[in-house]
Amino acid sequence: MANRVFSPLVDRLLNQRVAADRLSQYSLLALLSQNGRYAALGLLAVAFQPLASTMLGYRQRDAAFPILLDFEQPRILQFVDTRNADFAVTPPPEAWSAPEGNHVARITYAPVQYPAFIVRELHADWSGYERLEFEIYCADENPVPLVIRIDDAAHNGYYADRFNQRIPLQPGHNRIAIALADVRSAPRDRDMDLSRMRSLTLFAGEPSEAITYWVDGFRLVK
Repeated sequence: MANRVFSPLVDRLLNQRVAADRLSQYSLLALLSQNGRYAALGLLAVAFQPLASTMLGYRQRDAAFPILLDFEQPRILQFVDTRNADFAVTPPPEAWSAPEGNHVARITYAPVQYPAFIVRELHADWSGYERLEFEIYCADENPVPLVIRIDDAAHNGYYADRFNQRIPLQPGHNRIAIALADVRSAPRDRDMDLSRMRSLTLFAGEPSEAITYWVDGFRLVK
């Protein structure tokens, strides 16, 4: 019975499948019974290292609030995802003085449908703030059409149940400001719950060629 409880718990915490013959309670008990106490503790330390790193990422995320995301803390990057896009942390372009720190994100979209830069598991409580702001630098000589999407924890998966707004990027530096009153009222049949925010996405419709831009300084402002 104990083995059936222990193994799924480890699987869930590490978010990966763990081979029973490598990390089962039976194996750990066998090590202990053979005076392998230190080997067992070492195995557990290695196994739980990803969990410790994840927990530190949440701690750094919460300590930075009302900054939602910048690119100075490597563990914060566990909340970043992409779809049909390349992502890298780099120094800012020479022509752009970044608002905070020495690092920004460079995003390159492939010329396919809906390439995206996604920030998941945002600090959830945006109540008490008026605006979401962030900075984008666009090196293209022509305006670049992007869309920002924002979801809360109650999002039902439908287009009409989230916030969507076009962002026409101009060449050079762009400071984007989104009124949270507009975010709250965006779903068709309800108010978005600003105390339970979940994700933020920047995407393009279907670019005819690759798009590259730099982004930094996602923050809430009163």
